[in-house]
Amino acid sequence: MRLLIDHGGRPSPGGSLGEPGFPTLLLTPDPGNARGVYAGTLSSNVVDDPPAVMVFARVAAHPPSWMRRPDPDDTQGEVMTAPRAFVLGHPIAHSRSPMLHGYWLERYGIAGSYEPVDVAPADLGAFFGSFRETGWTGGNVTVPHKLAVIEHLDRIDEAAAKLGAVNTIWWEDGRLVGGNTDWTGFLGNLDELAPGWDRDAERAVVLGAGGAARAAAYALGERGLSVALCNRTASTAEELAAHFGGGMTGHPMDAVAGLLAEADLLVNTTSLGMLGKPPLDVDLSSLKPGATVYDVVYVPLETGLLKAARARGHRTVDGLGMLLHQAVDGFRHWFGQTPEVTRELRSLLIDDIRAKTPGA
Repeated sequence: MRLLIDHGGRPSPGGSLGEPGFPTLLLTPDPGNARGVYAGTLSSNVVDDPPAVMVFARVAAHPPSWMRRPDPDDTQGEVMTAPRAFVLGHPIAHSRSPMLHGYWLERYGIAGSYEPVDVAPADLGAFFGSFRETGWTGGNVTVPHKLAVIEHLDRIDEAAAKLGAVNTIWWEDGRLVGGNTDWTGFLGNLDELAPGWDRDAERAVVLGAGGAARAAAYALGERGLSVALCNRTASTAEELAAHFGGGMTGHPMDAVAGLLAEADLLVNTTSLGMLGKPPLDVDLSSLKPGATVYDVVYVPLETGLLKAARARGHRTVDGLGMLLHQAVDGFRHWFGQTPEVTRELRSLLIDDIRAKTPGA
């Protein structure tokens, strides 16, 4: 049934799943309701064309069918109104994702939850075997499951296929979908902290050839940059460059100095420079003056590489924002709200890092 629903003077198109005079679900893109699904009662038959305007009493928000799960205490299987998402890993207690998503749930007044779930590799099949019955709306995936989860999904998106890893899961048309948002997190952070960095950028140098390097290379390729991947084991960088194609090349680490002269962006994706790890030894003297320097490491927040770059006048980007921005798409899938990465959120995580990590 087609209708217009009046949200206090803001008519918007919607639809009814029931008959006049009876409780029904009202489907509407109301910006005030993250899921756009209400319970209400139609007061009259609205079959006019164009659709009539219907004012209704908002009773309760209900998730769509894929967010329902049976209540073990109720044989009728009542609808659970609070969507549940997770972060899946082993171990998982260290994850800051619950703090991040908890902040957004509170900020947007969403009745939902985001829970850490520790699942050993041997138990992964059992976890997905009861996935629908447990009522999960989706979640994040971290080590060691980013590759192993793929066989338990109905499909994966293009980025996950290209990157060979899944970090986000959600329901779509009754099917369980896996995606990878590390690359959007990489770009979102860069766009926020160094706006306009890609205005005339053509070349990037990426240090490393692991998972973060794959995300960075894919992201930069999507922005049209040519990428030089440099790694201690040159053959690994060459294989990764061949995998992506499109102007990417692989090099040994001793080629970095020569490549920096033409680089508009330098990215470190290795663990060098992280607290407790050896420093990253890179001479920036040949780096193009207007280049931006990005380190995906965020403990410490300002690494030795970023300090050296800042001292030379380069714009710098730390890695914390990559964690924040990669979470945006997942939250939108699970809770129906596109969240904002705010200064308050960033400060919240920085305070937690410093409180729990001496020297950060």
